[in-house]
Amino acid sequence: MPKKKPFSKSPRPSDLIGRRARVVWAINPSLRDLEGELCGETLRTIALRTPRGVKVLLKDGLVLEVETNKGRRRIESWMIKGRMYERK
Repeated sequence: MPKKKPFSKSPRPSDLIGRRARVVWAINPSLRDLEGELCGETLRTIALRTPRGVKVLLKDGLVLEVETNKGRRRIESWMIKGRMYERK
């Protein structure tokens, strides 16, 4: 399995999928502190695999804390907005 590259300034989809993440803040208070593995992404949503199943979260109004090779990184919704292949 190839090594994962460290994050650039703007995270790419290949950097996010498969990484452990925790919801730090969300408009919906019931999603806060939800933890799991990022397993999918669309234009406006991101999928998080949790012990209770896959949860689909709206990107708008979401702050994630993602584990990287160099520690944890906070990712706000504006950083991952749009289609994954359109981000630079």
